[in-house]
Amino acid sequence: MTTTESTTTPIAGIAGEDPVRVAEALRDEFRIGAADRDRERKFPYEQCAAFRASGLLPRKLWTPAGSTASAVAAMTASTSQV
Repeated sequence: MTTTESTTTPIAGIAGEDPVRVAEALRDEFRIGAADRDRERKFPYEQCAAFRASGLLPRKLWTPAGSTASAVAAMTASTSQV
C-alpha cells in the first residue's frame, strides 16, 4: 500500500452530500478520543485517513449563494466545536 491509498471508507449515508454535514459527522467522530490523543501526543492517523476518504479535500464547495468562501466558513464553524 502507498501513502496515498485510502484505508477507510467514506462516511455511510452522507458520502457525496452536503459538505457541511460531512464535516459535522467527522467532527463528531474525531471528538472521540481527541483528549487522549493530545495527552499521549499521538498523531491522528486514522482521523487523517477518514478526512481524506470523506471527499472534502478535492471537492469544490458551493453554497446556494455560490460562494466557496461561505461554504468554507460554515465548515470551519462546525469543526471548531471539536
